[in-house]
Amino acid sequence: MYNCTVYWYAAYKSVKTVVKELSIINITVLKEPNLWFECIELLYRFVNQNDHRNLKENLNHKYNLNSEILEASFAGIIELGEYIFSHLQTPKDRLTFFFAEQGQQQWCNAHVLLTNLFHQDMTFSTSRLRQQFANLSQEERLTQFTDNLLNTLTDRSVSSLSAPIKSESDLIQVIDTLELESQKKWQLLLLYQNYRPRVDELLTILDQAVELFQQKQSLIQPLLDKFYDTYNEELRQDPINYLYEHFRIRLSDSKNIVFTPYLFGCNSVSYIGSHELPVAEKVYIGVLFETIGLIVDQFISDEKICKNLKIISDNSKYEILKSIRNKPAYGQELAEQLNLSTATISHHMSALLTSGFVQIDKQTKRIYYQMDKDRVLSFIEQLKASLMND
Repeated sequence: MYNCTVYWYAAYKSVKTVVKELSIINITVLKEPNLWFECIELLYRFVNQNDHRNLKENLNHKYNLNSEILEASFAGIIELGEYIFSHLQTPKDRLTFFFAEQGQQQWCNAHVLLTNLFHQDMTFSTSRLRQQFANLSQEERLTQFTDNLLNTLTDRSVSSLSAPIKSESDLIQVIDTLELESQKKWQLLLLYQNYRPRVDELLTILDQAVELFQQKQSLIQPLLDKFYDTYNEELRQDPINYLYEHFRIRLSDSKNIVFTPYLFGCNSVSYIGSHELPVAEKVYIGVLFETIGLIVDQFISDEKICKNLKIISDNSKYEILKSIRNKPAYGQELAEQLNLSTATISHHMSALLTSGFVQIDKQTKRIYYQMDKDRVLSFIEQLKASLMND
């Protein structure tokens, strides 16, 4: 599995590029969210003081909004999230251990332990996962942990390594390649050494959070119903172009795509790919993504222009953008070209995706990145209008 999460507040309009229509075997639009994935997102936000009440207030402040639509849209999400977090019977220090942000790439221990496993099976259950862990050999446990680790912190997987992971020394070599502080690397090794008990503890926390979610799901049911009604119609008509025009994601070799409502990641789109076929590609779409985008599109500000200027003023980001202006490239390829680590490329690419200057093109089990020239030109015009117009 590999993933790419993009936090965008504005949907893209007037896209001129025509995406070649592909033969897709199966399109699935889900009515229900992935509850375990949702609860990790919720607890990650709360522990790092970025809950949905703060998100709504930041949007109001940043864009000077006073939108009744925004208030109404966030109401159920805020109430549900606060209900879950306030009723969890988990000590604060344990929540901090699992969900506190560990680095600039926005990851936590819960991501390394479990997140990628939740995307592999639509019929996921914690009891079955516990049983699978109990039956894993030492080598299988090493391989699984390493794969989770690489998927969380890089754009690689175990299948991309030159040799299989057979011992703890192999894991240490992989960890050593990561662009992390020595203390973080040591923490990851300790996390592996306590892999099964940590997974058991985390699953216990998530089981409780999921139960609380289900108790109050009626609070957000209208959002889920709207999501299904909207995307079940739109995506079945022309999914490839719709993905590209709205989210700048181009899928060129996918045969099965599952679209899932993303509740607690309400302002984002997360693409979860797979290195193994016929595992479905997953696209998690924030239930307020387009609602927020439509509102924010009305308030393009000088602050936003300055933010994008700051992004491309960074030398590495600028070099990445130049490198992919005429030809797409994948993360490892860019790392080798620019003499940067894949973790650094991933970090810079996240900012470039957020600005809209880069688009995603999924081909032959890899995510390729290419400059979105239409968006760059549009930004230049916005800058020109802001500076030159009276």
